[in-house]
Amino acid sequence: NEVRLGIIGMGNIGNFHAANIRSGAVKRVRLTAMADIKPEALAPFKKDFKTFDSGAELIRSGEVDAVIIGTPHYAHTPIGIDALEQGLHFDRGQDARPPQGAGVGAAAPDVYPGQPPINPIEALNAHINSSVTPR
Repeated sequence: NEVRLGIIGMGNIGNFHAANIRSGAVKRVRLTAMADIKPEALAPFKKDFKTFDSGAELIRSGEVDAVIIGTPHYAHTPIGIDALEQGLHFDRGQDARPPQGAGVGAAAPDVYPGQPPINPIEALNAHINSSVTPR
């Protein structure tokens, strides 16, 4: 079994995670797709991976079991909620700030603003080694 992983946001942090995953740092994880609103951010990956113009497209593509959200912090919560609603696992990096008038706690009690940052590589390894299987 392997987890098919997508990365939403291919700036500095997205590229950092892509390099770690591609290096084999996480066993049983295969990077399958990336999304970014900037076409130039996706250009280096188009040959080897599925690429999407938006996180919503990637989330609904059927190409991934989990996503790493590497967008600016203010976008983490809506993307994370979307991923959860579509049955995907996600890591949002550090701080997930709720959009005005919305709270992530209702949608995902284990993901809330102010949660201590976690290392996505460690989180993926822990998830893979648990008895929980995506979808």
